[in-house]
Amino acid sequence: MKIYLIRHADAVNVGEGGVKEAERYLTAVGRADMRRVAEKLAELGVRFDGVLTSPLVRAVQTAEIVVVATGFDGPVEVCPALEAGQWTRKAIARALADRSPSGSYALVGHNPDMERIASALLHASSGAAPFEKGAVCLVEVKGEPFQEEAGFGWALRPKDLRVVRALERLRG
Repeated sequence: MKIYLIRHADAVNVGEGGVKEAERYLTAVGRADMRRVAEKLAELGVRFDGVLTSPLVRAVQTAEIVVVATGFDGPVEVCPALEAGQWTRKAIARALADRSPSGSYALVGHNPDMERIASALLHASSGAAPFEKGAVCLVEVKGEPFQEEAGFGWALRPKDLRVVRALERLRG
C-alpha cells in the first residue's frame, strides 16, 4: 500500500478576520503553493485510489487542490481521525483497513500529526519525517499499516519542489 501523507498548505491565522481554528482557510499563497505541489505530483505520475482528509477547512481545501491536479475522480472522504490532534494508530489503521493493499491513498492533515503518523508507520523515532506546510511524504507499507514493514519512498518539499529520497536529507 502506498500512503501519501500530505500536510495542509499555508492557512490564515486564528483570529484573523474573526476566523476560528476550525474555520481557518488557505491563504492565496497557500493555494498557489499547493497547486504547484499537486501539479508536481501529477508530473510524477501519482494517482490515488482514495483520498481521506481532516474535516477542517484548510485540509479539505488542500485535498481538493490535489484531487483536481491528479485527476482523482472519486469522493474525498472526511476522516475524523485526521483532524488536528485526533489521530491514533488504531483509528488510522481502521480508516485504511478495507482498502486494497496494492492501492495508493492520500491522507491530508495537520502537523505535528503528519510527522507522528509517518514516524509510526516507519517504526522510526518521532520527527523522523519533518513536514513543511504543503509537503508530501510517501510511505510504502507491506501488509497491515503500523504492524508490518514500511519504507520511506520520498518526500516532496514545497519550497523548491524537490523530491527527497532519503530521510536524512529531509532536515537539510
